[in-house]
Amino acid sequence: TESYKQGLASLKEVVESSPEPEMAYEIQEIELPEVKYLLMSADVHPQDIGDYYEASFSAIMKYMEESGVAMEGYPTGLYYSWTDTLAKMSAAIPVAAEIAGTEEIEYRVVKASTALVIDYYGAYDGSGAAHYAMDDYINANNLEVAGAVREVYVTDPMEEADTAKWHTQIIYPVTAAE
Repeated sequence: TESYKQGLASLKEVVESSPEPEMAYEIQEIELPEVKYLLMSADVHPQDIGDYYEASFSAIMKYMEESGVAMEGYPTGLYYSWTDTLAKMSAAIPVAAEIAGTEEIEYRVVKASTALVIDYYGAYDGSGAAHYAMDDYINANNLEVAGAVREVYVTDPMEEADTAKWHTQIIYPVTAAE
């Protein structure tokens, strides 16, 4: 048992001296164009976001079809604030033309801005590390978030079963910190 204890002590030393595994994300600065959205907004518990998207995107798409307005881009999540228990957010679909909203569906134009983007590939529930990397970059470069954080869902999960191939653009509008 003494050699077993020594082995455990040795393993503990190796593990504790190893660097933390770190996901490397390429962060690019882009000029984000103005986008016209049809969107539905709510305060949603993070574990319910998938269901919220399913219901909201479906309702928005139905309204778009009835109104004859075309989608211009990919379904998007707009996040205004986030905690472990609440996301103040919108399910948004970019549209090609101005259109009147309804009681539940809002038409909103989001102005052009400078932004940072990460092309994240993987299951949606694994994107947290990319958001943390973005936060670290913003803090290290004396920037401030200047508007809703966007997750643009480039890959349709109904058409691609392999979550490793799901492409999400994680976009943070930014300005220089005061």
